[in-house]
Amino acid sequence: RFEEYGIASRGILYYQPFRENSVTGYNVIGEVRASERSNEYVIVGAHYDHLGTIKGKTYPGADDNASGVAALLELGRMFAQMKKDGKRLSKNILFVAFDGKEMSMAGSRNFLRSSKIHPENITCMINIDQIGSTLAPPGKDTSYLLVLGRDKIAEWAAKQIDMCNKMANIGLDIDYTFYNSEAFSEIFYKLSDHHSFAQAGIPALFFTSGITNHTYKESDTEDKISYPVLTKRIKLLFHFIYHLVN
Repeated sequence: RFEEYGIASRGILYYQPFRENSVTGYNVIGEVRASERSNEYVIVGAHYDHLGTIKGKTYPGADDNASGVAALLELGRMFAQMKKDGKRLSKNILFVAFDGKEMSMAGSRNFLRSSKIHPENITCMINIDQIGSTLAPPGKDTSYLLVLGRDKIAEWAAKQIDMCNKMANIGLDIDYTFYNSEAFSEIFYKLSDHHSFAQAGIPALFFTSGITNHTYKESDTEDKISYPVLTKRIKLLFHFIYHLVN
């Protein structure tokens, strides 16, 4: 899809292999380069691995995390098309489909070891993990989005999330508190690929629709996805990323 959408490879190949516990994994990396030479980056990531088949039971992972990969691909397609259309981008955008999230975030850890990008040159890392359902709203509104890490990024960038939601008339109920639980928020923030970046001192945000009764179960199937709300979430991410790279 990266190749189809005109998203460039970073180097010769799209694939970044790594070894973890005698297993070979592959991150898949695409790049939409800045309009002029730049050493600054925004990284958009979503893990594409899941549990697979265990003891004859198949775990589809439609929400966790095919929904995040779908969002990643659509964002990549939009920014690649903007670049073709002559829109100016002041920073490079890396779109990374991480392998090995279910192996203690092996893919994101190995990406940081191998990418040769200095942490200070990464403006923000945006992690999209389980973003397709409307089954765990923080309030009454099922058109919602959970965002963790807002306090870890620059104040001007943090303000862009709400501004984009309002100015683009997207209408999401954005929750930064993770159900008003500071303790649970701190725990949950450590459970996906953005945490590898946060540990390296990189501002990192986690966008999710939350854990549901179907997470890590055979019932995490495509019918659990709310496409109208997923579309709203992708639109918000697009506007937010656009403000980060301009």
